[in-house]
Amino acid sequence: MRHFLVALEKREQQMIRPQQEMQRSIALQQLTLEIASLAPLQQVLNRICKTVRSLLQTDIGYIALYNEEKQTITVRASSGTSPHLIGVEQRLGQGIGGRVVLTKRPHTFTDYPHEARRDPEVEAAIDYEGIISAIAVPLLLGSDVIGVLYAAMRVQREFTTEEIDFLSSLASLASVAIRNAQLYDQSQRLIRVHQQLSEAALQKEVVESVILTLSSLLSCDVCLLDASGQILHAHFRNTQLDAECISAIVRHAKSSIQTVSGQNSLFIEQSNHKIMCSAIISNQVLVGILATVRTAEETYDAIDRIAIERATTLLALAISTQEIQQMNKFYLRTALLYQLLFRGEQEAILGERAKHLGINLWKPCHLIVSMCMTHALPPSQQEIINRMLRSIQLTLDVARFPLSTVDNTCLVAAIPEQENLMARAEEMHALIEASLPQTKVFTVISEPCNKPSDYRNEFFKCKNALSWHERLGRDEPILWAKSFGLAGLLFDVSNMDAIKAFCVETLRPLTLAEHRHAGNLLETLKAYLENESELRATASCLHIHYNTLRYRLERIEQLLQINLNDPGTRQALRLALLLNDTFQFV
Repeated sequence: MRHFLVALEKREQQMIRPQQEMQRSIALQQLTLEIASLAPLQQVLNRICKTVRSLLQTDIGYIALYNEEKQTITVRASSGTSPHLIGVEQRLGQGIGGRVVLTKRPHTFTDYPHEARRDPEVEAAIDYEGIISAIAVPLLLGSDVIGVLYAAMRVQREFTTEEIDFLSSLASLASVAIRNAQLYDQSQRLIRVHQQLSEAALQKEVVESVILTLSSLLSCDVCLLDASGQILHAHFRNTQLDAECISAIVRHAKSSIQTVSGQNSLFIEQSNHKIMCSAIISNQVLVGILATVRTAEETYDAIDRIAIERATTLLALAISTQEIQQMNKFYLRTALLYQLLFRGEQEAILGERAKHLGINLWKPCHLIVSMCMTHALPPSQQEIINRMLRSIQLTLDVARFPLSTVDNTCLVAAIPEQENLMARAEEMHALIEASLPQTKVFTVISEPCNKPSDYRNEFFKCKNALSWHERLGRDEPILWAKSFGLAGLLFDVSNMDAIKAFCVETLRPLTLAEHRHAGNLLETLKAYLENESELRATASCLHIHYNTLRYRLERIEQLLQINLNDPGTRQALRLALLLNDTFQFV
């Protein structure tokens, strides 16, 4: 009877084996189709785990993938377990899985609670799942290990050589499926990177949009620095860069410019951060540095590097475009002020051009004119000074100096009336003096320009005031155009010698008479003419007696040998007093 039962059992097994082989064959065919299909990595991993569990009739199937950089394997998918197993990490060489990666050979255990190769880092998770016995086979691609495939039971079970060989065969197919899925995920990430960064580059605020998008794609902190290390834009979630980090970023970025390399991005590892920085170069000049920051536990992969370099290219293009736009606006502003000062075009045309630049020419503005005194220099030296002034003009802040231009060793700027005029004049004067220390510079501030035609008139007054200032030997570096009043406008500075002679000849006797205690005759004459020759009004103005005034006027007639009742004489005296008040000849 016993022999009959054994024979019956063998026959039953012989009948079951073809069914199992057929099931395994169908499963292998399905896995082969999985390899040929394009599917996300996680979907493929889950499918493999379910296939292992079904074909080997085990309680659990799970996969751990190998991270070569960290030298660890991490459970990425499972079937028949709780979520606690996902994410469990094991170091290379530790436990069963770590040994499988090192030896590239299958390993089994039948009683894990008493297993000598237990790994303290993962045993809590294994015990939680109640795993007692298992097979672990390497996932191989050629000679490279990409992970470990497990089939496990919650009871003791002796796995046969046939089952181990079958799981190894299954692992070979699974390795190809996993690599294809990884490539598919990478391609999808690349597509997403290029699509989202390209969309960011089309936004109005390109720089901010690219930085925000890169931060979202890489799930890390991103910032843009200038060549000196100043943070221009940033999207920080958890990190604040200290001075040491910024200094390292700038140093590495500058060194990368001198290095001939296929990759523009550089990796910087510090105690608390892992930083990837990339130099942004426009016209062979370092215009910015893109930096991404992760914690010390996180890593960067090839897709991250591609995303960073793509963002760097877009930022370089955006910054270059901004520079071109700024230069276009700069030249338009320069041309506008030049036309206002020298061309005298129709106000409506100039006003429309200014409107496109956000400037209202009917809103009061003052001119600040800084002139380099270079009359004795040859034309070649004057041209060098003009170039220096144009360089200074480029550094002027448009918000404070909306319009500026350079002409004939003269830097001219127009600023709104509400600005601190003297502070702006001092700033511009200091810039020129610092750049041209050997050149004498004078700066003049105009009266308000209330309409386009005023700019040309006020510029003429400023240059005239500067000419008088220099001709009279005045030392004040900054002056107002109104300093020389009406006389400065009526008389040509080239005739100063004749003007001085006229004033001295007309008024000097009155100043000499003062030393003989005849009273302040110059002041008396001025008050007399200002009061239209009215004696009582003049006496009241000077706070002197009527007879004292009559005495002084007689004394003036004697000294100057004139008749104050003559209208022509009075007009000449008024002119002499006006010139003397302005230029202080006597």
